[in-house]
Amino acid sequence: QSQPLILSKHLNDTIKDNSFSQVVHSMDIYTFIQNELKLATRDVAKIALYRMIFGHTDSLMAKEFYKFFPDTLDYIVRLKSTKDNNNPSSKIHSNLAFKMQRKETEIFRIVWDKLIVNRIPYISIHDGMLVRADDAERVKNLMTNILTRHLGSSAKVNIKM
Repeated sequence: QSQPLILSKHLNDTIKDNSFSQVVHSMDIYTFIQNELKLATRDVAKIALYRMIFGHTDSLMAKEFYKFFPDTLDYIVRLKSTKDNNNPSSKIHSNLAFKMQRKETEIFRIVWDKLIVNRIPYISIHDGMLVRADDAERVKNLMTNILTRHLGSSAKVNIKM
């Protein structure tokens, strides 16, 4: 759930206390969306959430997002409607996606650097990593510390064996 956590942190830093962050920190955001939209699975809800967050501000999915989290509307619309010179895309509505992905990469670069310093071999896979089973617990602790420092105490690291 790195993108929702990053968005939550960003919203808390910019518009302070907000309904999106409250939900992210109190429950699984994908389950919330699944229940609210009466979707079949959590995976379908995940896709829906990304369409809500990263699509055009006037899309049907974005309007659903603003219904659930109305206090984020002004900020997100302003962000997606103003040219960001750092964003290489010509699609202004992609500003939020650009910010979130840049922050995710920044955090994971810190993780990767720490793994290299600790001589832990890894393969990066999107917002996760493949490591040796012997290193799993050590990597989990390392990642938890870094993610908590950057995203808050709701950051959790899941290990799949």
